[in-house]
Amino acid sequence: MAIIRNAACRTLKVGKRYPDMMTDHAMTELSYDGTWELSMGLPHIMEEELQDYRNGRLQMALADVHGLLFVLYRFGGQPWCDVHFEPRLRPEAMYYPQLSDGMFGVALLANIYDTATGELKARRLACLPNELTNRLHGRCTELDSERPLDPDSHSWKLQQAYRRYRRSIDLLREAGKVYDM
Repeated sequence: MAIIRNAACRTLKVGKRYPDMMTDHAMTELSYDGTWELSMGLPHIMEEELQDYRNGRLQMALADVHGLLFVLYRFGGQPWCDVHFEPRLRPEAMYYPQLSDGMFGVALLANIYDTATGELKARRLACLPNELTNRLHGRCTELDSERPLDPDSHSWKLQQAYRRYRRSIDLLREAGKVYDM
């Protein structure tokens, strides 16, 4: 069984149930603390879906819509998904390093939960390509420099973006480049 300590120093163990993940609906969260962590969940996740998350090709893209940053991702044959990331929701600005050619990209740790039970079903570690890392970190640095965040305006923009782009595949059309890992 895989045991990995996440960015918040909480030990996560595949096969263990986490009550805060027992939501019984699809969910996705993205966080950054020097390493990117993507937590995804589906109620009653099937073994075929888990195989895609464990072993399928990982694809990612970035979309900037209404000044909002969306990270799009897909594992294997699963549909495209999106997650909004807003660095200004943290109390203090973070450092998002730019990488030189020849360096390894930043790590992405993916956690997959069954949200019907809260069980952590799988974990996967990937390395983001340098170009994707630099684009993502560059946009986060730009957003972080525009503090403070107006919560009402941000919420309105997010609602407008999801009204216009109802599906992840719609956001993908705004992304441009898709990165394979």
